[in-house]
Amino acid sequence: MILADFLSYLKKERGLSTHTVKAYEYDLNRFISFVWHKDQRNIRKFEDIDRELIQQYLGFEFDHGFSSKTVARRLAALKSFFNYLVRSERISDNPAIYVQSPKISQSLPNFIDHKVI
Repeated sequence: MILADFLSYLKKERGLSTHTVKAYEYDLNRFISFVWHKDQRNIRKFEDIDRELIQQYLGFEFDHGFSSKTVARRLAALKSFFNYLVRSERISDNPAIYVQSPKISQSLPNFIDHKVI
């Protein structure tokens, strides 16, 4: 199976931790479930997935209350997975690279002013 091959690649060749590989697996399974529920008949292969479907998925995640940081991580997992599919010649183009990552708000560090007496 393609997903199992990808997860093995992450662990063995890229040296990612078991925790990180599990996060990729979870994120990719969420996407696959979304695609399956969205359009059971028309999406048969990974090459049938386009930028618009990925954007719909990210919108779905936002609609269900996930933060920009979480959605950005899920998009990063998709980009990595589709890059793997391109490198392994299973698809010819990575549709996820055409999707912009959501802006992640960054908070400034909170410095406490300690006065020396």
